[in-house]
Formats: sequence, C-alpha cells, structure tokens
Amino acid sequence: MTVTNPLVAVFLRGGMDGLSLLPPLGEARYADLRPTLRVPEVQVLPVDDRFGLHPALPRLAEHAADGRVAFVPAAALVGQSRSHFEAQFRAERAQPPSGETPAGGWLGRALAATGDGAANPFRGVSFGQPLTPMLLAGSADVLAGASLDAVRLGGRRGARTADAEVLRRLWVEGASGPLREASVAAFTALDRAAALARGSTDGSGADPAEDPAAAEPGAVADTVRVLRSDLGTEVAVLNLGGWDHHRDEGVLDGQFAALAGGLDRTLDTLLRQAPAATILVLSEFGRRVAENASAGTDHGRGGVVIVAGAGVRGGVHGAWPGLDDLDDGDVPAANDVRAVQAEVARAVLGAEAAKVVPGAPAELGLLE
Repeated sequence: MTVTNPLVAVFLRGGMDGLSLLPPLGEARYADLRPTLRVPEVQVLPVDDRFGLHPALPRLAEHAADGRVAFVPAAALVGQSRSHFEAQFRAERAQPPSGETPAGGWLGRALAATGDGAANPFRGVSFGQPLTPMLLAGSADVLAGASLDAVRLGGRRGARTADAEVLRRLWVEGASGPLREASVAAFTALDRAAALARGSTDGSGADPAEDPAAAEPGAVADTVRVLRSDLGTEVAVLNLGGWDHHRDEGVLDGQFAALAGGLDRTLDTLLRQAPAATILVLSEFGRRVAENASAGTDHGRGGVVIVAGAGVRGGVHGAWPGLDDLDDGDVPAANDVRAVQAEVARAVLGAEAAKVVPGAPAELGLLE
C-alpha cells in the first residue's frame, strides 16, 4: 500500500542547542553571553536576514535555499521543564499547559484516529532505540527496534528460528478469528522486516542500499528502505541521541559540529531518497543562552523545530523575541511546539488536530 505523504519524526534526544544550529544574526547578547561558543557570523550559512545555519549543515542550507525547509526558533512547550525525562515525556505526549496527561503519544493517537481497522504493524516504525518511543504509544500498528535487523520475536537473535516457528503454528495455524488475524499481521511484519534487513524488498520496491548516494548507516538507511517499500508506513521515528553538551560543546569543530554534520547527512538522505515525506525535527528543549564554565551549555527552554520536505513553506516562522529579555536565562518560549505538532497531524497525517493535540494552539502556517 503506497502512502503518498509519510511523516518522518526525528527526535534529537538530549536537548539540542538551537542557538548553535540556527544562530541569530546581529544579536549583541549572543556574543556577550557566548564569548567562546558563539558561531561567528562570517561562518554561518545564510537563511534570511535574521538567522543562519551552523557551517556543518551545508546540505540543509541548500535545501533551505530551495524553499524546502521551515525553521521555528524560540520553540518550547508552555511551562517547559529542564528535566530530560519530564521534557521528553511532555513533548512526546504533546501535553497541554493544564498538566492533563493525554493517553499515549501524539503520533500514536494520530495513527489510532486514522486507522481503518486492518492490522498493519508497519503503519508506524521506529529505529534508533530498542523500544517503542512514547511518541508512538497508543497505536497497535507499530514496529520498533534499534534497526531492522533487531526486529525479531522477543528481540533475541535465535528467536526467529525454533521458538518463532512454534508460535507461528500455535497462533496462525492453530488459531482463528481476531487472534489469527493479528498473528498473521505480526508474522508477516517479521518476515518483511527480515527481508528488508537482508537488503531485499521482496519485489515491493527499490532498495536504497543499492544507491551509493543513500549510503547513510544504520537506522537512517532502514527508515528509507521501509518508506520506499510500499508497506503502508505513515509515520517513521528516528531517535538520534548525544545532544546533551554540558562540557566541551565546541563551535566549528568538536561535539556539536560532529552531531550537526551527522544530522545534515541524515536530513539530506531523507530529502533525496524519500522526497514524498515530510520531516519533523524536534528535541525536548533548547540550551541556556549563556555558556557555562566548562565550555558547554546547560538545559534551557526555547529551542528550534525544523519541518522539511513535501508541502513545506520554507523560511523562518513564528515569533522571535530576541535575546535582550530572557526567561530566567533561557530563550523565551515564544512559539508553542504543540502548534507545530497539531499542524503536522492535520496536514500530513489527516487527523483531527484537536483529538491528537488537545487544546492545540493556532497553527504557524508551515505546511501547504
């Protein structure tokens, strides 16, 4: 089943430093509060007259120049926490300011709201961590693993042989009704995942591993392979960690530049190899504006959200409050991340935004 406009949600776990990814231009406070960590204006890649991109992102800058990338600075949840666990919990659930905890994750709710009742574990996939992320909780049509090769019964390499065949006979050949239907879907998903991991699409589509331009390792290549294999994948989640830079963050080289370069390659691969997809990039929070005494940055609030690909209105969207009036040392939360989540749920996934993101704020006009 072909999905015309899938969503790829890239979660940068650890708290990505938005002021290094998308440095503001002409902000005296930026230079004052980051004497060693500011990205020099002469080095940034231009986005508009207010912002540029870190020089480790030249591919993304080219896509932005083509109008395929939207940026939302000063983005956070209202009442943003500086705790990784709480902030990720709230972001993945699209939790409203009231503190009410919606059931499941916002992408899981979107899948549940738009399903036709037929079981398909490939509707939502997640790679880059072994367990299903909270983002996709709430939908039964989800397949998750650190990689395609890791998707197997029980997560054990040997469980695809004897144990799996015993269960296949019990649940498929020896069952009936809903149990048999669910079992057939599950084992079909395992078989397809194993075929894709071996580099074969089993006739269902092109294999990006055969294309040297798609030579991106691990979870990114697995994501592209699934999206190009006509398995009915509507949502793919990529989990990219390592963004918690309290020490030695670096500027033009070092930790941040290395991760930004990896993100640049990832987004370029997705934009080229899955051109029908819309890509959402978010993190649980941004970093504090002032660098710390260890040449790093601590947990902050306002960060940067990126939306790229199909149907995107490029450029910088939302309000930018500047750095003269900070929120307890942080970039203020001028733009609600839930506005982006609601717009993506509606425009990309065809879900009713109010059901997926309760109390959704006004959209920012990121998508056509």
